[in-house]
Amino acid sequence: MTNDLKLRLYLTLIVIAMGFLYVTPFLVSSHWQGVRSELLANCLKDLPNVGFDFCWQQSTQKAALPFFEYLLPFVPSLLLLWLNWLLKPNLKLSNESYPRRVMTTLLWLGLLISAVGIYVPLSEVIARDATELHKIESRTFWGGPWLAAGWLISPLLFHHLLAPVSLVAQMRKGKIALWFVAATPVIAYTLYLFRAAIIDFAL
Repeated sequence: MTNDLKLRLYLTLIVIAMGFLYVTPFLVSSHWQGVRSELLANCLKDLPNVGFDFCWQQSTQKAALPFFEYLLPFVPSLLLLWLNWLLKPNLKLSNESYPRRVMTTLLWLGLLISAVGIYVPLSEVIARDATELHKIESRTFWGGPWLAAGWLISPLLFHHLLAPVSLVAQMRKGKIALWFVAATPVIAYTLYLFRAAIIDFAL
Protein backbone atom coordinates (compact mmCIF):
# COMPACT_ATOMS: atom_id res chain seq x y z
CA MET A 1 0.00 0.00 0.00
CA THR A 2 1.47 3.35 -1.06
CA ASN A 3 1.85 6.26 1.36
CA ASP A 4 -0.60 8.30 -0.72
CA LEU A 5 -3.29 5.63 -0.31
CA LYS A 6 -2.54 5.32 3.41
CA LEU A 7 -2.89 9.08 3.80
CA ARG A 8 -6.23 9.07 1.98
CA LEU A 9 -7.57 6.28 4.19
CA TYR A 10 -6.26 8.05 7.27
CA LEU A 11 -7.87 11.30 6.15
CA THR A 12 -11.17 9.51 5.58
CA LEU A 13 -11.15 8.07 9.10
CA ILE A 14 -10.38 11.50 10.57
CA VAL A 15 -13.23 13.15 8.64
CA ILE A 16 -15.62 10.43 9.87
CA ALA A 17 -14.49 11.06 13.46
CA MET A 18 -15.04 14.79 12.94
CA GLY A 19 -18.53 14.06 11.63
CA PHE A 20 -19.27 12.16 14.83
CA LEU A 21 -18.20 15.19 16.88
CA TYR A 22 -20.54 17.49 14.96
CA VAL A 23 -23.60 15.28 14.51
CA THR A 24 -23.79 12.78 17.37
CA PRO A 25 -24.36 15.34 20.18
CA PHE A 26 -27.54 16.47 18.40
CA LEU A 27 -28.69 12.85 18.04
CA VAL A 28 -28.06 12.20 21.73
CA SER A 29 -29.87 15.41 22.69
CA SER A 30 -32.77 14.41 20.45
CA HIS A 31 -32.93 11.02 22.19
CA TRP A 32 -32.97 12.74 25.60
CA GLN A 33 -35.77 15.05 24.49
CA GLY A 34 -37.71 12.03 23.29
CA VAL A 35 -37.36 10.37 26.70
CA ARG A 36 -38.46 13.58 28.41
CA SER A 37 -41.48 13.96 26.10
CA GLU A 38 -42.56 10.40 26.87
CA LEU A 39 -42.26 11.00 30.61
CA LEU A 40 -44.17 14.28 30.26
CA ALA A 41 -46.99 12.62 28.34
CA ASN A 42 -47.25 9.82 30.92
CA CYS A 43 -47.31 12.33 33.78
CA LEU A 44 -50.05 14.42 32.17
CA LYS A 45 -52.03 11.27 31.52
CA ASP A 46 -51.61 9.76 35.00
CA LEU A 47 -51.86 13.04 36.94
CA PRO A 48 -54.11 15.34 34.91
CA ASN A 49 -54.86 17.61 37.86
CA VAL A 50 -51.32 18.56 38.94
CA GLY A 51 -50.65 20.94 36.06
CA PHE A 52 -48.22 21.18 33.17
CA ASP A 53 -45.44 22.93 35.12
CA PHE A 54 -45.20 20.14 37.68
CA CYS A 55 -45.08 17.41 35.02
CA TRP A 56 -42.53 19.37 32.98
CA GLN A 57 -40.22 19.70 35.98
CA GLN A 58 -40.65 16.07 36.96
CA SER A 59 -40.04 14.76 33.44
CA THR A 60 -36.95 16.97 33.04
CA GLN A 61 -35.49 15.75 36.32
CA LYS A 62 -36.21 12.08 35.64
CA ALA A 63 -35.15 12.00 31.98
CA ALA A 64 -31.76 10.31 31.87
CA LEU A 65 -29.59 8.48 29.38
CA PRO A 66 -26.79 5.97 30.05
CA PHE A 67 -23.47 7.71 30.66
CA PHE A 68 -21.77 5.96 27.74
CA GLU A 69 -24.27 7.58 25.36
CA TYR A 70 -22.83 11.00 26.20
CA LEU A 71 -19.36 9.63 25.39
CA LEU A 72 -20.36 8.37 21.92
CA PRO A 73 -19.38 11.57 20.04
CA PHE A 74 -15.82 11.27 21.33
CA VAL A 75 -15.24 7.52 20.90
CA PRO A 76 -13.99 7.59 17.26
CA SER A 77 -11.63 10.48 18.07
CA LEU A 78 -10.23 8.66 21.10
CA LEU A 79 -9.71 5.52 19.01
CA LEU A 80 -7.87 7.52 16.35
CA LEU A 81 -5.64 9.19 18.92
CA TRP A 82 -4.88 5.80 20.48
CA LEU A 83 -4.07 4.25 17.09
CA ASN A 84 -1.91 7.24 16.21
CA TRP A 85 0.01 6.81 19.48
CA LEU A 86 0.25 3.04 19.03
CA LEU A 87 1.16 2.79 15.34
CA LYS A 88 2.87 6.18 14.82
CA PRO A 89 1.90 6.31 11.13
CA ASN A 90 3.61 9.68 10.59
CA LEU A 91 1.13 10.63 7.87
CA LYS A 92 1.03 14.41 7.51
CA LEU A 93 -0.30 16.76 4.87
CA SER A 94 2.10 19.09 3.13
CA ASN A 95 2.01 22.86 3.61
CA GLU A 96 0.37 23.20 0.20
CA SER A 97 -2.33 20.58 0.71
CA TYR A 98 -3.24 21.45 4.31
CA PRO A 99 -6.68 23.21 4.24
CA ARG A 100 -5.78 26.27 6.33
CA ARG A 101 -8.85 28.32 5.52
CA VAL A 102 -11.25 25.48 6.24
CA MET A 103 -9.55 24.64 9.54
CA THR A 104 -9.38 28.30 10.56
CA THR A 105 -13.10 28.68 9.83
CA LEU A 106 -13.95 25.54 11.81
CA LEU A 107 -11.76 26.72 14.68
CA TRP A 108 -13.48 30.12 14.90
CA LEU A 109 -16.86 28.43 14.66
CA GLY A 110 -15.82 26.15 17.53
CA LEU A 111 -14.61 29.15 19.53
CA LEU A 112 -17.94 30.93 18.98
CA ILE A 113 -19.98 27.93 20.09
CA SER A 114 -17.62 27.41 23.02
CA ALA A 115 -18.18 31.01 24.12
CA VAL A 116 -21.93 30.34 24.14
CA GLY A 117 -21.41 27.00 25.91
CA ILE A 118 -19.39 28.76 28.62
CA TYR A 119 -21.73 31.74 28.94
CA VAL A 120 -25.02 29.85 29.31
CA PRO A 121 -24.33 27.84 32.51
CA LEU A 122 -22.41 30.67 34.19
CA SER A 123 -25.08 33.27 33.39
CA GLU A 124 -27.82 30.91 34.54
CA VAL A 125 -26.19 30.49 37.95
CA ILE A 126 -25.22 34.14 38.37
CA ALA A 127 -28.37 35.79 37.03
CA ARG A 128 -30.96 33.39 38.48
CA ASP A 129 -32.88 34.77 41.44
CA ALA A 130 -31.53 33.33 44.70
CA THR A 131 -34.93 31.91 45.63
CA GLU A 132 -35.09 29.94 42.37
CA LEU A 133 -31.63 28.39 42.37
CA HIS A 134 -33.16 25.01 43.16
CA LYS A 135 -34.94 25.09 39.79
CA ILE A 136 -31.68 24.94 37.85
CA GLU A 137 -31.46 21.57 36.09
CA SER A 138 -28.28 19.54 36.47
CA ARG A 139 -28.01 19.40 32.68
CA THR A 140 -27.58 23.18 32.67
CA PHE A 141 -24.11 22.86 34.21
CA TRP A 142 -22.62 20.56 31.59
CA GLY A 143 -24.96 20.44 28.57
CA GLY A 144 -23.58 23.51 26.80
CA PRO A 145 -19.91 22.70 27.39
CA TRP A 146 -20.48 19.09 26.33
CA LEU A 147 -21.98 20.21 23.02
CA ALA A 148 -19.33 22.90 22.50
CA ALA A 149 -16.49 20.45 23.17
CA GLY A 150 -17.28 18.46 20.02
CA TRP A 151 -17.22 21.55 17.80
CA LEU A 152 -13.93 22.65 19.29
CA ILE A 153 -12.22 19.24 19.33
CA SER A 154 -13.00 18.57 15.67
CA PRO A 155 -10.53 21.05 14.09
CA LEU A 156 -8.03 20.34 16.88
CA LEU A 157 -8.16 16.63 16.04
CA PHE A 158 -7.60 17.23 12.34
CA HIS A 159 -4.75 19.63 13.06
CA HIS A 160 -3.08 17.35 15.59
CA LEU A 161 -3.10 14.32 13.32
CA LEU A 162 -2.46 15.87 9.89
CA ALA A 163 -0.87 19.32 10.22
CA PRO A 164 2.72 19.67 8.97
CA VAL A 165 5.35 20.46 11.58
CA SER A 166 5.55 24.10 10.49
CA LEU A 167 1.89 24.65 11.42
CA VAL A 168 1.71 22.72 14.69
CA ALA A 169 1.46 25.83 16.89
CA GLN A 170 -1.44 27.44 15.00
CA MET A 171 -4.26 25.94 17.09
CA ARG A 172 -3.16 27.39 20.43
CA LYS A 173 -6.38 29.42 20.84
CA GLY A 174 -8.44 26.27 20.46
CA LYS A 175 -6.46 24.36 23.06
CA ILE A 176 -6.81 27.18 25.60
CA ALA A 177 -10.54 27.44 24.90
CA LEU A 178 -10.92 23.69 25.38
CA TRP A 179 -9.49 23.98 28.89
CA PHE A 180 -12.03 26.71 29.68
CA VAL A 181 -14.86 24.58 28.28
CA ALA A 182 -13.77 21.61 30.40
CA ALA A 183 -13.59 23.77 33.53
CA THR A 184 -16.97 25.49 33.01
CA PRO A 185 -19.20 22.81 34.63
CA VAL A 186 -16.97 22.76 37.72
CA ILE A 187 -16.92 26.57 37.97
CA ALA A 188 -20.68 26.85 37.41
CA TYR A 189 -21.49 24.21 40.02
CA THR A 190 -19.07 25.79 42.50
CA LEU A 191 -20.82 29.15 42.05
CA TYR A 192 -24.15 27.39 42.52
CA LEU A 193 -23.02 25.84 45.80
CA PHE A 194 -21.57 29.17 46.94
CA ARG A 195 -24.80 31.06 46.29
CA ALA A 196 -26.85 28.29 47.89
CA ALA A 197 -24.61 28.38 50.97
CA ILE A 198 -25.09 32.14 51.28
CA ILE A 199 -28.85 31.67 51.19
CA ASP A 200 -28.72 28.97 53.86
CA PHE A 201 -26.48 31.16 56.03
CA ALA A 202 -28.84 34.13 55.63
CA LEU A 203 -31.78 32.00 56.73
